[in-house]
Amino acid sequence: MRGARGRGRTLGRVLITLTLLGALYLGGDAVLRHGEPAGSAPRIVAVGHPIVPAVVDDASGQTFFTLSDSQGNARIIVVDTASGRVRRTIPIAADGINALAVDPRAGRVFLATDACLDGACTQTAGTVRIFDARTGGLVRVVHVGPGAEALAVDAQAGRIYVAAAAHASCAGACPSDDGVLVALDTRRGQIVRAIPPHVPGVTQVDMALDRRVGRLVVVGNSYNGPGMVNLLDVVSGRLLHTLPLTAGVWGSPVSDGATGRAFVAVGSNSGTTTTGSVDVIDSATGALVRAVPLPGGMVRLAVDERADRVVATTFGPAHRTVYNVAGGGGVVEMIPTGSGRLLILDARTGAVLHTIPTGLGTTAVAVDTRRRRVFVASTGAITPSGAYAGPGTLTVVDERRGTILRRVPVNVNPTELTFDEQTQHLFIAYQGSPLAPPTPDPWNWMPGWLRGRLPFVPLIPRGAAPSPAAPGGVSVLDTAHL
Repeated sequence: MRGARGRGRTLGRVLITLTLLGALYLGGDAVLRHGEPAGSAPRIVAVGHPIVPAVVDDASGQTFFTLSDSQGNARIIVVDTASGRVRRTIPIAADGINALAVDPRAGRVFLATDACLDGACTQTAGTVRIFDARTGGLVRVVHVGPGAEALAVDAQAGRIYVAAAAHASCAGACPSDDGVLVALDTRRGQIVRAIPPHVPGVTQVDMALDRRVGRLVVVGNSYNGPGMVNLLDVVSGRLLHTLPLTAGVWGSPVSDGATGRAFVAVGSNSGTTTTGSVDVIDSATGALVRAVPLPGGMVRLAVDERADRVVATTFGPAHRTVYNVAGGGGVVEMIPTGSGRLLILDARTGAVLHTIPTGLGTTAVAVDTRRRRVFVASTGAITPSGAYAGPGTLTVVDERRGTILRRVPVNVNPTELTFDEQTQHLFIAYQGSPLAPPTPDPWNWMPGWLRGRLPFVPLIPRGAAPSPAAPGGVSVLDTAHL
């Protein structure tokens, strides 16, 4: 009798709970989601391994991604920026995809690849492949050699600058052991100018363009020494200033045309300890304005030219871990051991205005300059063995006050953020994980005897089954109501 009464009371509670949940679901979504619309959760656009950061073409209303599958086959995914739907897929038979860029005025998309072409590493030149932005058709392939590493578009002048670094895989077959720089006409793809190499033996190179000051900021790492910054005149290609750095370059530089400043993240990694800084450089004179010390971990940069702000994220403390994957082999990962940081800097002076903890393993950053918001991606939880278990986290920060507005769960191990201000859509590229997190069981509060009597409730908690690998891919998030 007592058992029957107990079950009756439990069933009563369950019915009341289900009634309340149904009422909230039908008419109180604002209560459940704190004002978010139903479509505010990230929606998967495409599955694959992200290769390089995406680019947005406002003229055609498209966003371009590079993904590879489990066999290493690469492709460009063309997505309608407003709807998030895939318009077309362009197969790419090339090794070593290094950069992607777009010129909205010319209607061209550019893909920089390594010294290997169509799977054969007998070529002595890297390539730039030029596509029609609207149709996806291949317009031209330009050989620039020895390995096209970075791209910078000057849409106003109709030029794209291609930096090619000396590539170790050439094994002496490359025409030069020095990095080279060429300027192409963005519409026709013809080489307009070949700029002599200024830094011998550069193995990595990246660029940023400051159109207002007329400078091309070229950064690179040497074989056995620290990095270096070269400032070139955009019109003539003449080298104006060279600034040696105290450590290697981390990631891509950014420039703020409003203040005439360039920002370069530098750092070193001793295996267990990482140290870094953001070097603030006067683009006109080449002088070092300030070196801003940063907490440990790799650094990502973004600029808000409307507000004269630069944001820098640090990955946080980490250690190297090797873990096995399905089918054999191993994967080396930098596994976070502490929180990353977001630093908001004054773009003119380099002064740190705000420092915000952003979570375990901070990987990417993007800025909404209209609404003065900063989006920061973090990897999410990890297992004791060091595999990413997710979900990842997107932290939305008020740029003015340096305060966290909200956190949104996203896919496992996000690595790149691409924001389109016209649609307020944020595209999130994520690497996934060889070990997927267990699927949450929303019914774990329900007694087992009742689960067996409700046909719409899974009998066995879905999270109890072994989880397959969580694939990488791209998702889209509507941030208009965040």
